[in-house]
Amino acid sequence: MEAVVLLTAKAEIAYGEDLLVCGSAPALGSWKVADAPAMTWSDGGRWTLQVGLPCGVIVEMKILVRQQGGALRWVGAGATGESNVLLETSLGRGGARASRFIGDALLPFALEVADVDVEVVPPSPADAPQQHQPPQQVAQPPAGVVATPLGFPGAPGGMVPYGQPMAMAPMGYAPYPPPQAYPPQQAESAAAAMLAGAAGAAALSAAGLATMLSARERLAQRGAAAALLGDSPGV
Repeated sequence: MEAVVLLTAKAEIAYGEDLLVCGSAPALGSWKVADAPAMTWSDGGRWTLQVGLPCGVIVEMKILVRQQGGALRWVGAGATGESNVLLETSLGRGGARASRFIGDALLPFALEVADVDVEVVPPSPADAPQQHQPPQQVAQPPAGVVATPLGFPGAPGGMVPYGQPMAMAPMGYAPYPPPQAYPPQQAESAAAAMLAGAAGAAALSAAGLATMLSARERLAQRGAAAALLGDSPGV
């Protein structure tokens, strides 16, 4: 929360000069003159500044007199004006003590403070509480079953790339131990052997068929000759 306070000073300064308030709070420039806010002049030499400061803290500050040429004169508390002015802000709740200057040192320009309001500052995204996210549940495979990647499409020709499972079991699990996968060179050799075996089997089948047809033709020829001679055909 921030306590919005009104600082009031009475100063008769030269025409064209300004009063600034520079202090330890960010709203007062954090002791950087370039960021120090300027007070507003009104009739009777009255200067005011309304600013929001953190609640329940002690803020140090000084008054700056900025001359026409840009020269600055620091005016603080005490007889010499060298001490910092100490402002204790309100706690920002009902019944709490109002903001006040503390210490016995003389205040510059009859400085006064009054509470105006209390503002609730929304937390930044970095300070906002993070919502707890429950951990995701991961399905565990049954005993004696090892998990394998789901939806593996397989490789063309029924071959499986090296290091990938060869078959899928229901629910994305494969029996343990997983099927052995062969390196690409061994897979290609196996495929060539399978193709050669298939070609050999086809050649043997064709040769057997030709032999059977040749035997049948010989039997037919001998049968025809036997019929002419009146004999029975033999094998």
